[in-house]
Amino acid sequence: MTLIVQQLITEQSSDPEIAELREKALPDEEIVKVPVGFYLKDWVLMGKWLPPDIPANEDWAVINQVVVPKVYRKDILTMAHSLPLGGHLGVNKTVNKIMKQFFWPGLRKDVANFCRTCHTCQVVGKHQFDPPVAPLKPIPAFGEPFSRVIVDCVGPLPKTRTGNEYMVTIMCASTRFPEAIPLRNIKAATVSRALIKFFTLFGLPKEIQSDQGSNFTSGLFQQVISQLGIKQITSSAHHPESQGALERFHSTLKTMIRTYCFENEKDWDEGVHLLLFAARESIQESLGFSPFELVFGHQSNLIQARFHGPYEIHSKVNDLNYIVTTPDRRKARQVCHINMLKPYHDRSVQIVSVVSQGESAEGDDCQEEAPSIKSEIISCKLSNSEILQNLDVKMSHLEPWQQAQMMDLVLQHRDLFPDVPKRTHVAVHDVDVGNTQPLKQHPYRMSPEKCRLAEEEVAYMVKNNIIQPSHSNWSSPCVLVPKPDGTTRFCTDYRKVNAVTKTDAFSIPRVDDCIDKVGQSKFLTKIDLLKGYWCVPLTERGREISAFVTHSGLYEYQVLPFGMKNSPATFQRMIHAVIKDLPNTSAYIDDLVTGNKTWESHLKDVGRLFEKLSEANLTVNLAKSKFGCAHVTYLGHVIGQGQVVPVDAKIQAVLAFPVPNNRKALRRFLGIVGYYRKFRKNFADVAFPLTNVLKKREKFLWSESCQKAFDELKSMLCHYPVLQSPDFNKPFSVAVDASNDAAGSKGLSVRVSKIHEYKDQKEPPLVEGLWQKQAESLSL
Repeated sequence: MTLIVQQLITEQSSDPEIAELREKALPDEEIVKVPVGFYLKDWVLMGKWLPPDIPANEDWAVINQVVVPKVYRKDILTMAHSLPLGGHLGVNKTVNKIMKQFFWPGLRKDVANFCRTCHTCQVVGKHQFDPPVAPLKPIPAFGEPFSRVIVDCVGPLPKTRTGNEYMVTIMCASTRFPEAIPLRNIKAATVSRALIKFFTLFGLPKEIQSDQGSNFTSGLFQQVISQLGIKQITSSAHHPESQGALERFHSTLKTMIRTYCFENEKDWDEGVHLLLFAARESIQESLGFSPFELVFGHQSNLIQARFHGPYEIHSKVNDLNYIVTTPDRRKARQVCHINMLKPYHDRSVQIVSVVSQGESAEGDDCQEEAPSIKSEIISCKLSNSEILQNLDVKMSHLEPWQQAQMMDLVLQHRDLFPDVPKRTHVAVHDVDVGNTQPLKQHPYRMSPEKCRLAEEEVAYMVKNNIIQPSHSNWSSPCVLVPKPDGTTRFCTDYRKVNAVTKTDAFSIPRVDDCIDKVGQSKFLTKIDLLKGYWCVPLTERGREISAFVTHSGLYEYQVLPFGMKNSPATFQRMIHAVIKDLPNTSAYIDDLVTGNKTWESHLKDVGRLFEKLSEANLTVNLAKSKFGCAHVTYLGHVIGQGQVVPVDAKIQAVLAFPVPNNRKALRRFLGIVGYYRKFRKNFADVAFPLTNVLKKREKFLWSESCQKAFDELKSMLCHYPVLQSPDFNKPFSVAVDASNDAAGSKGLSVRVSKIHEYKDQKEPPLVEGLWQKQAESLSL
């Protein structure tokens, strides 16, 4: 069945059942948080399903399904059930096969009706209407696949043109992986040769279980397995249930063979390999996985998948992913993982390009490098110019009319999105060190590889007028700091300069205030400034003091560098001057968020923000910016729609934190969990044993109470509540309490009883022993 994506989108839109599901589609930021839901991918309605027994953070088990309109359902049912590869399997196996890729409302009912009305199944005769019998007990699983195999013989069957009228069947007792080998006879010598051929593929088993047939008890067979070092176990006479897994497979295989022969009018031995493929890739109810997946560690590739191309590789993202140009497809470029690529061989040139499988595979893992690509590792972040060319992908979470309006607004302010940061005129940064004598430091030693990376970064900054050669009396060393994406960040060590620099007292806003300002919004736009510090120029004195030394020479910054003491204060002062007339915009350093309750007002405020940024000659980083979202990640929290929750990645970092073995590690742990203390009540009371260990006069001793507090803090953050963003137009109430160790409170809205924040702290020693009323007054 050939299907054009545009036809699928059209049929989905015209199908009334799917139209209702399309209204329930979630944005990309929300679909990753729920186990089951619907979302739009390139305007194709997709379904996401995670088995209920799989934890929510196990991304490997997520199944993405195309929602099929009514016009294509019969074709899919035919491919999954009636074709030879379908095997005319039952309802459950057919449903599981279809749900690996497709979904529609009433899927199981349609499959049951299709199987019940299948002419071939009814003529051949299956056992759906046989009286129920007691279920067979599953054979206990073993540690290694094929460590124990069950063998048996089937026949005589109708003799084929090749002379085959028997089969020897083999099944792994632990994975239920079946094999069936057609034979002309089942003498001991013939069966032994067939088994040896099977063992050369999957390895020698430790045990073989068989019945007491003469071919399995003969001297020849005993001599073969003895020389191979295999132990034989024979079943009791007239008790086939002792190897019930294989006997049950015989029934399934015979039914599949009858349907194959009836439908294709061919000999049964011509289709055994096709029927075995269908059996191996079907999920076993007793195991929950298909035998193919248990043996080979991955799902079988479907025959429907085919390659497209040839295409040329545009660039290399990393060792595993490549950007491929696809001019004949909707996306001009796609990120493909290496297992979806293969070399294309031309008669005139050995390797000219690659062909790519149809779908984009952003974020997939792969295991080996393409042999024809030799480029160096580059950053996987796209530049502003590349994102502007595919702006519809950036706005795909919006409705079409909203997408058009937001794209027009962005394109009207195209000057905000160059690939290199510009210079602002709103502020300049100065470094005041008083009468301190110049500090000269030598460069740190680096490996040759790090030296090469440092010189490349220096060359880039010189080319873009970020730095320039210097004759300053000051010099600070440089270091390369690894980043989470595997690349490195070029940093200057200004610790000695910062020690003699006078402090700029301009305040940085509180994180909670920034979040509360926009938390009630229905539409949020997050703006990240591109190398924000590099937009602020330095004074002449600041340039001289900012000088740094590398192995190739002395340089000085022309713009505000990262790592200087007053850099955040200068930048916050500048950004505060830019957005002071925008009441619905919140800014923390270079992270800006604009929020509104209606789309019209939001579009207007985003336009005003763009105008202010353009007037200030600042640059926006499109890769990290979000437009018109219901929820955004801001300052370590997911905010929007009046709710505030922590970022899951931060919670996972807390769960993975090892048991501290010194004060420094303990302070680091308390700092991480303390950032989210407002989500848990009695935080200070629970953390009391850990904070006591930090006393300078106390010896660091990890006690049982410390371990209990450590585990409880982790558990508390795993079960955090969803806080409500405060609505300052409504009255509030405060609940307070105190204990001998800590005092705490929580803020609530009076009308809706929504919790906005928990606050508590450890009581200082001077107030220990206060009366209850006095302690609760301290809490207030």
